[in-house]
Amino acid sequence: MNQEPYPGEEHIYSHLFNEKLKVKQRPFWRRHLLKIYAVATTALVLVLGYSAITLAMAQGPSSGKPNPTPKMPWEQPPSAGVTPTPLVTTPSAPQTIPSGTVLCHADWSQGMNGWSGTPDWKYVSQMLANDGTSYDSTILAPCSLTTGNYAVEAEIQYVRTENYSGSFGILARGAGGGSTGYIGLIRTGDYSGAAIMRGDKSLAFANEYKVDIAKHTYRLEVKDEKLLFFVDSQKIVETTDTTYLSAGRAGLVVQGHTQVYVKSFQVTAL
Repeated sequence: MNQEPYPGEEHIYSHLFNEKLKVKQRPFWRRHLLKIYAVATTALVLVLGYSAITLAMAQGPSSGKPNPTPKMPWEQPPSAGVTPTPLVTTPSAPQTIPSGTVLCHADWSQGMNGWSGTPDWKYVSQMLANDGTSYDSTILAPCSLTTGNYAVEAEIQYVRTENYSGSFGILARGAGGGSTGYIGLIRTGDYSGAAIMRGDKSLAFANEYKVDIAKHTYRLEVKDEKLLFFVDSQKIVETTDTTYLSAGRAGLVVQGHTQVYVKSFQVTAL
């Protein structure tokens, strides 16, 4: 006896059949995704394990000592039979300034032009003048000297001295702002003469020289320990001293309320 299907039964069977049909129609990789993932993971673990074992076997047993730092090519020991060439450094020779090179030259055509001193030093008619109002006065040239061997030459005209004795001159290798260093000095008044001074100490003196009010060229040369003082190219005094050997400063000195005109000033290498 055939049993009649209950209402809706055919519809349920039809739905289940269609679902099974859909599952069979999905791509292979979607139907077996979990299996594929498991196989790939296992293969990766095997490859990594094999690589680790191979690396450990290649390195050999550990000795507990750190690996030596690799040396650069220039640090490698020389090959057998090859003598290394030593590195020789030649020291640079000190710079020399040719004799006769002008190191400093005063230009008073437009004013003091860098010369700075006490108020008794003035600019007058393209000249440097000292009015004699100071008892002891020094003015330094705006020169940057790099050698201690040079000549200071100045064209100076003596005017008068207010005291019974005064002096004027040129300074070389001056140290500090005063008249320390070497001075080619002309004495005026009752104690006239020419001298080479080290600060306020006379190193050599020529009392036969007599000052006058004419214009003269005074030159003080300092070369190593040798000191020479000239008037109009004639050597008046010379001596030696080693107290001041570095370049120092060059300049002019006036003492005892003495008035002078300075018409030129120049420093030349020796």
